[in-house]
Amino acid sequence: MLLAQFDPPGNVPDLAPGSPERQAWSDFVSNSLDTNISGVEATVGAGLCQLYNPTRVDTTEPTADLVITWGGFPMRWIRGHRDVRTDAWREADDFRLGVARRQDEYLEWFVHKNPAGKITRVDFTCEAWDYWNFLGQNAPAQVLALYQTHIDPAITHVDLFPGGSYNRLNRWNTELGAMHLSHGANTLGAEINLVAGATVLWENGGRLVTDPLQLIQCGGFGDEIRSSDPRIGWDINNLARLGFAITLKNPVGLLIDGIDDTGFLKPDGSPAGSYWRVLRGFPGGTVRATYEVPAAEGFVVGDITIGGERIEYGGQLADHVTMKVVGTACRPGSFSNAPQSCGVPGPAAFSRAAAPGTPLRYTRLGAVED
Repeated sequence: MLLAQFDPPGNVPDLAPGSPERQAWSDFVSNSLDTNISGVEATVGAGLCQLYNPTRVDTTEPTADLVITWGGFPMRWIRGHRDVRTDAWREADDFRLGVARRQDEYLEWFVHKNPAGKITRVDFTCEAWDYWNFLGQNAPAQVLALYQTHIDPAITHVDLFPGGSYNRLNRWNTELGAMHLSHGANTLGAEINLVAGATVLWENGGRLVTDPLQLIQCGGFGDEIRSSDPRIGWDINNLARLGFAITLKNPVGLLIDGIDDTGFLKPDGSPAGSYWRVLRGFPGGTVRATYEVPAAEGFVVGDITIGGERIEYGGQLADHVTMKVVGTACRPGSFSNAPQSCGVPGPAAFSRAAAPGTPLRYTRLGAVED
């Protein structure tokens, strides 16, 4: 059955059903898929791209959803400060006027503090900035209303639209808050491009490429110094090797899977309550959330400890947030594309190659060698 229309990320109610703006968003996603499919077909051949646009090609039963998860805290800061996690948290908590946050796992956050310097609230978002650029062009009044609701009621139109155009790096989305993603790579377009590139099969020296970092090097998609891109690329490529037709589940978007507050303790040593509150999204598909202790409890987020350490950085919470993207696969074995030749041998000590024709078994997270 053909999908009638792509919905806004997280099924947020920003665009009225049946409105021209909602159709325009669907067209935006559809065009992005078509463009990336054409790019892959330039490599593998016309009609051979395993990614498909569900508004143009039927999704036929039986189908299976693939939930791909990764950690929300940036891998680059963990690698850069592998011996001192505090330094990683400090690097990631960087909030400057007009400067994109250095948080590149499709999760970004902003820290609120009281006059005593203790954290009172941490806001989390995974709403891609290209969606917000679209809102700025097609629903500017909605953009202002959302900022006033979630960031500050005193925000004005000119704060967000200096010179008439939406500025994603405005002060309320950098220095003073996080309404949506700001990092240059944190877009829906990047997600679609990554999935498209990951459907291409590669071989090196007659052996099928299966290592996640080598796949990125061969395909030229994503960033290997992340948790997200290698994970997404590897899981999608596992499906591609099994011959599936693959698409992104509607609504196309990046999602927050949740936070694991195991080991979070109140000042009195008892387990912390459930202070995670979803603000935008749908059950199982959060796109905006906040972590804040109710005033009635008599303490603030900065008084909570995790593993014996008091919360001093938003990154400590982000370290416990899991992200996800959901794909849909159908028609197993309907593709038998020949692998493209790749001269990249793969990272030292990480490469894992399978001989062509090696049987694979499917798991929830992808396919692994028997």
